[in-house]
Amino acid sequence: MRVLYHGWGGEKKENGLYYKVAMQEIELSVMSYSEPFQSDLRAALEEFEAQHGARVQIRSLDWETSWSELLKFTFDGRGPAVSEIGDTWVVSLATMNALRPFTERDVAAVGGRAAFLPAAWQSTLLPGDPTVWTMPWLAETRAIFYRRDLLQAAGVEETTAFATQAKLEETLERLQASGVAIPWVVPTRPTVNTFHNMTSWIWGAGGDYADEGRRQVTFAEEAARAGIRAYYSLHRFLAPEARDLDIADAEVLFAEGKAAATLSGPWIALSPYVPRVPGVTEHLGVALPPGVPCVLGSHLVVWKYVPPRQERLALELVRFLSSQRAQLMCSQQVGLLPVRLEALSSPPFSDQPVHQTLVRGLKSGRSFPVMRLWGLIEEQLTAVFGNLWARVLATPDPDLDALIRAELEPLAERLNRRLQ
Repeated sequence: MRVLYHGWGGEKKENGLYYKVAMQEIELSVMSYSEPFQSDLRAALEEFEAQHGARVQIRSLDWETSWSELLKFTFDGRGPAVSEIGDTWVVSLATMNALRPFTERDVAAVGGRAAFLPAAWQSTLLPGDPTVWTMPWLAETRAIFYRRDLLQAAGVEETTAFATQAKLEETLERLQASGVAIPWVVPTRPTVNTFHNMTSWIWGAGGDYADEGRRQVTFAEEAARAGIRAYYSLHRFLAPEARDLDIADAEVLFAEGKAAATLSGPWIALSPYVPRVPGVTEHLGVALPPGVPCVLGSHLVVWKYVPPRQERLALELVRFLSSQRAQLMCSQQVGLLPVRLEALSSPPFSDQPVHQTLVRGLKSGRSFPVMRLWGLIEEQLTAVFGNLWARVLATPDPDLDALIRAELEPLAERLNRRLQ
């Protein structure tokens, strides 16, 4: 077949006559990271289109509203053939019978399980079920980003400044004493980022969100409360102008050089679209938070409603996007991290200090538990942690344990009834 790439797939000879063959189209939905990312993704997909004589239509979804869009695809039985989804949504979509599982042959075609970051691969499976439902695509881990020059001016030893909770508090105290107006900034309005940020503290204290059998939640137990208490105890380092912020507000304060340290995802240092302020960028440092790093990310899925005639092309698209080359391009354009181990072992992830620290976080971290009702648990904890910030910041000398128990214990009781 001679392939033409502008409107027709090519020409086919049959019984001595030539017939025009229409180019096959396939739709891919991704999150709307930025307009430049969409342009770069479109450029990368031109290679795929040339290889397969197909046209890929890109649909952008917003993280804040994408869950309702994904449910619409599920219930309507139509939409994109391939979608990017959050890793914590896998269980819900798989149990709704919305996804086309990947066979052993499909997995082998992308290099096998061993080619991927273990923490990311864990999210492709349901408890007790070897079926692979998704393909890991991009990843992130939360880290502390800080101004090296301000630490030096405050007499803080950088290599151990954030190694433990005690060291973190000591560092922030010394920054405050040295005249830094905003030593610490994190989002305090209701946002899923508080939930993600705090996870390292919960795991580091020996707590967790659910028991080993995933039959009841455990975030209200003493070990988890100890981690939550440690995270909220940092409220005393939030200046008045840094006490009512969403994630964008908090990151802008740091990016503009007005705050000494923040807790965020890799994009704040790696994304080419985050504004860079002279005097800040060249002094940027990164450290893993005390506790256990939290690994988050997105996966690629093929929807079960995809017709058989398009299924092979959908799998080829997943294979293309999962390649080392595509992962390196896509991750760097949005300030995230690849999940292929070969990509993480290549520049810039293998030879740049900031990248190397983030990769250590990925390799030493954990992902969230794969369990029923996780979407509901995440949603409700996001609201509760936002309420908790409001109550902590409204109280001159808050009794953290009392406030935490008042918010978490009723929620844990309700969720355990649902789980049982």
